[in-house]
Amino acid sequence: MIARYSGPANALLRRFPWLEKRPWGWKDPRLVFAMPVWLEIFPRLRVVLVTRHGVDVAASLARRSSLAATSSSVAASPETSELEGAFELWEEYMKHGHRILKSSGAKCLCVRFEELVSRPSSVLAELASFCGLAPAEKAIGEASASLDKGRALTHRKNPVLRAFAFARRGRLAAWGYGEEE
Repeated sequence: MIARYSGPANALLRRFPWLEKRPWGWKDPRLVFAMPVWLEIFPRLRVVLVTRHGVDVAASLARRSSLAATSSSVAASPETSELEGAFELWEEYMKHGHRILKSSGAKCLCVRFEELVSRPSSVLAELASFCGLAPAEKAIGEASASLDKGRALTHRKNPVLRAFAFARRGRLAAWGYGEEE
């Protein structure tokens, strides 16, 4: 599998030599499925696995799917069947992400979104240290101020989503999200 991608990866490195010389990154949850390839291509790679409450993720995915299909305004509550499919997708991503976490050891750090927005300065400092960076306190402060704390645990504000979460509390607990979350 790695051999299949090593040619394009080397071409990428020749075209953009700075990829190996200075910090860079990108966010795409789908990367979790190709992470073994990326870890092989970029041996110094650091992976930050950001997790978020499954019902918040499911609601966001279902809403996005609904918007793409209808191009209408945001619905108040996605249909339960759409939510279930999105929740199952979240579980798949969590399984793959935690496999990467276990297999890559010190190259991977797991951060909860809810913790990031509740303690941004300390979590961002930990992330920077993990990535071998030493940002100025001002940069940490500015990044902290840019986070929207209202995006954490949004399912609590919607009775349909609260009920959906309660009905799946065992599955959520398997990933460390208890009833209070």
